[in-house]
Amino acid sequence: MFNRTSSAPRIRAGGSAPRSTTVMAMALLLLLAAGCGVEDAPEADADGAATAATADAPAAVDQPPPDIPSLSPSAAGSYDLTSVDAVIEALYASISGPAGQPRDWDLFHSLMHPTAARLISVDMNAEGEAVHNVMTSQGFVDAANGGLVSNGFYEEELGFSEDRFGNIVHRFSSYDSKRTPGDAEPFSRGINSIQLLWSEGRWWVVTILWDRERPDNMIPGELGGE
Repeated sequence: MFNRTSSAPRIRAGGSAPRSTTVMAMALLLLLAAGCGVEDAPEADADGAATAATADAPAAVDQPPPDIPSLSPSAAGSYDLTSVDAVIEALYASISGPAGQPRDWDLFHSLMHPTAARLISVDMNAEGEAVHNVMTSQGFVDAANGGLVSNGFYEEELGFSEDRFGNIVHRFSSYDSKRTPGDAEPFSRGINSIQLLWSEGRWWVVTILWDRERPDNMIPGELGGE
């Protein structure tokens, strides 16, 4: 079932419609008629997904990579991990706090899927081109911890739109960032594009992709912008 919710009117999203399953079935029949099995399929290009050689690769192991802590849901404390709203609230709380106070990285890691989570920041380089940086959850901690603790950092959700289909959720979450809760103006604003997965009776954060607000890239009013 597909559900859409928001804290404000939904922004219309673009995109092409999925391919017809009939077309896919015809393509498969053509491949079989040509005598091409899966093992003979050509490799994807460098930017593609897995090559044909990965078709026989073993399934993902249960243990996370060594740089991604696997924590008990008890680290989430009183937050209800069966609620998307609670997971988002916990996510912002885990990185927020005054200067000199350690961040709650146990809480942060308890929200992240132990093997799949990725955080991706988007920024503009000197040539005005978009660049991005991909991090594991621990990679984000290593990169952000010093600045968050030294300078103080509070981030909160301004507005959101949310789509759900089956066991996946996408939440467009606008935010503002301040050094202290009492700051008159935030030093940064933007939008977090957050994907969540329902697995093992709870929601896991799988991806956080974010871009900052700029004069030519303002948060729309529907999501709390001015």
